[in-house]
Amino acid sequence: MKRTYQFRVYPTTQQKTTFTQWLTTCRVLYNNALAERKDAWHTHHQAVSYYEHAAQLQVAKQTNPCLKVVHSQVLQDTLRRLDKAFANFFRRLKKGEKAGYPRFKGQYRYDSFTYPQSGFALEKKNKKLRLSKIGSLTIKLHRPIPSEGVIKTCTIKRDVDHWYACFTVALPDPEPGSQQRAIKSAIGVDVGLKSLLTLNNGDTIANPRWFRNSEKKVAKVQRRKDRKIKGSNNRHQQNKKIAQLHRKIRNQRKDFHHKLSRTLVDTYDLIVYEQLKITNMVKNHHVVW
Repeated sequence: MKRTYQFRVYPTTQQKTTFTQWLTTCRVLYNNALAERKDAWHTHHQAVSYYEHAAQLQVAKQTNPCLKVVHSQVLQDTLRRLDKAFANFFRRLKKGEKAGYPRFKGQYRYDSFTYPQSGFALEKKNKKLRLSKIGSLTIKLHRPIPSEGVIKTCTIKRDVDHWYACFTVALPDPEPGSQQRAIKSAIGVDVGLKSLLTLNNGDTIANPRWFRNSEKKVAKVQRRKDRKIKGSNNRHQQNKKIAQLHRKIRNQRKDFHHKLSRTLVDTYDLIVYEQLKITNMVKNHHVVW
């Protein structure tokens, strides 16, 4: 069983610059590899595999000094990311779903890089995260990682102006029946339109409508952005403010959902809910998120 634990990290100014440079290098590598795959297929009807791209990294490092700065396994994981994108594309194509051919990544569309095996160390006592070729940075361990878990990967993720470390942890599978408990109380839950949840005991839980409450703020910043010249630094700063507002709304919604679900789980032994298709609910304009 694998779980992901996300923690806020606080890099120095120099480390932030290094993070941004690494993201740019990985994005360019991703786009170049994607372009090579497209050209090879359209020109010679040949598929380029991950192993062929990985073999070219050593040669590319001799001509591109930016690649030498980035940890080797981070570069390899970038190529694996592209390979997974093509694998998912062909899987969807085989099932008759909307294929979604892999796209080139724009300047602000590539926000993470991963140490897949080594190159990182978590110092829990000192609350530090040590990254190869970057150094040591402060990490906020707001919850413990189980001692029996083994950290497999470390992903550094950018969220506007915040940085996070995401650890993929392998945990032992629970024994069958070990997490079952006697059912003493049960509740039925239904997602409503006027209220967020309706329980079968008659209680309702109101929808906080975080986005609706912040709609005027978002519209105000959006109008300011529209008055800025396209491509200018002022317009980029306004885009950043819009992203910060949406991040706050997203965090408010996530915090409310986590607290609500925890309350339900702690109160009832059995929770019954109808089988919903979230994609269909999103299309319903009467549902206000």
